[in-house]
Amino acid sequence: MINEKIRVQIVQQSLNAIKETIVFGRQKYFSDLFNNINNSNRKVLSKYFTFLELPKPIIELIGFSCLIVFIIVLISLNYEGKDIIPPIATFCLASYKILPSANKILISIQRIRFAKLLPGAFLEPHTDAIDQSFGLQDSEIARIAVPLQTNEKATFSIYPKGKDGPEMKKHLQLGHYYYTDVKGWHSIANKGDTDRIHLLIDCISNKEFRRLLVQ
Repeated sequence: MINEKIRVQIVQQSLNAIKETIVFGRQKYFSDLFNNINNSNRKVLSKYFTFLELPKPIIELIGFSCLIVFIIVLISLNYEGKDIIPPIATFCLASYKILPSANKILISIQRIRFAKLLPGAFLEPHTDAIDQSFGLQDSEIARIAVPLQTNEKATFSIYPKGKDGPEMKKHLQLGHYYYTDVKGWHSIANKGDTDRIHLLIDCISNKEFRRLLVQ
């Protein structure tokens, strides 16, 4: 997110001073600066999605190891070749059904985190549009915020008409959960005397999920 803000700032600076940039020959400076930030941002995203996909090979390795151990145990129990095939087939079928679900669970766990905002802290208006998977359509990622500790002066604001448009401010109360459209402009403020702590859960959106949001 910091890289994204810097990248936008560089573009804005270069656009606001195109004449001066050309006159003083600063085109290469801004181009190199933008490319450096862009490359850094690409590396961060590459690492993020790599870690996101890690559970799948890990689970497959665990499943394969369990299969080997299972076969060794059967052999040690003096099972003959023809007697080993049925339990192995059952094991493989169960693994085929269970492993994808287990992988989804692990990915979901990676998408759960705590967010703490200290007293007096303020997150300036920003978007998380860098992650294009966010949304409410089927198979997109929808972020739910669950307040765990808050105060009346802790607020979440959205800007439906853009960063410079009107602000819509809301206090997220304890005992409720909230869908937050993080691809749109939003800001967070804590003007209270205690920490603001939320549990952020990224869910796979579907028809049932959307039904729960309107209840």
